[in-house]
Amino acid sequence: QPGFVQHVGEQVSGMRFDDHHWLAFAGLAEAGVRLAGSSDDPCAPSAPVWGADLGVLRRTASGKEFEPEQSLPFGDWLEAYTVGAAYAGGQEAERGSITPGKLADLVVLDRADTGARVLQTWKRGTLVHSA
Repeated sequence: QPGFVQHVGEQVSGMRFDDHHWLAFAGLAEAGVRLAGSSDDPCAPSAPVWGADLGVLRRTASGKEFEPEQSLPFGDWLEAYTVGAAYAGGQEAERGSITPGKLADLVVLDRADTGARVLQTWKRGTLVHSA
């Protein structure tokens, strides 16, 4: 849950331990753990693009860098929020990738260094939003 970067980072910034990293996304990925993007919705923000950006930028709410060595590229977060989340939920046969026979729910993104923006949203193969 990269959304925790904002507030956990504020609370523990500067606290270091010999063998511990806060929100160790890169370490988990390097160890071969399949990441699944998620949130604590409805009691926390659930926007996947926002969460993915936090997982890349690793900045707290006040703009402090928070263990930037645990950052993952945006593409890795897209995989975590799509293929990884479908796998974690046991739904990889019906969703999570653009594959014939799977649900055609997707978004088209415009990616910049400072974040991503949704250009289009498709639900069951029908365009439902266009920026």
